[in-house]
Amino acid sequence: MISRRSKEITLQNLATRLMEFFQSLYPEHQIKHFIKHLKELQEVLGNFQDLSVQESTLKLYSEEMRNANIRADTLLAMAVLIQNLDTFRQ
Repeated sequence: MISRRSKEITLQNLATRLMEFFQSLYPEHQIKHFIKHLKELQEVLGNFQDLSVQESTLKLYSEEMRNANIRADTLLAMAVLIQNLDTFRQ
């Protein structure tokens, strides 16, 4: 089954794969430089996406825990994790 995450990964890699496939049509020094930077950008975007998913998941879990009357210190710890993820993502 193809999940939303796998579709995002596929789309992120598509541009690089196409550039690598068609690299013989361009001067080598230009295309290699472009592909290198494109891969770096994909890494940054992938990390951003991962952090966003983690933050959203923690927010959902903390809401469920709050509704289940989980101890306040647990919720505070989760809030700190969410804040750290948000700070790192920015």
